[in-house]
Amino acid sequence: MFFKFIIIVLILMMIVSLAMGFLFISKDPETSDQSKTLTLLKIRVTLAAIIVILTAIGLYTGQLTINPVPWSP
Repeated sequence: MFFKFIIIVLILMMIVSLAMGFLFISKDPETSDQSKTLTLLKIRVTLAAIIVILTAIGLYTGQLTINPVPWSP
């Protein structure tokens, strides 16, 4: 359950970073601050890498399972 909670929090952080990047770009496209957008892109890539690593660790240790069929006991 801990892995699921952490992964959900990381996905929400990624969505917030994506929304902030969209706001920076859409605010004024001609004078958009490229460094802020690049920083947010780096944050999203890092979060995605952490999510992949945590998912792999969770599957390997058995904390996360592949979606079981609902009719199995």
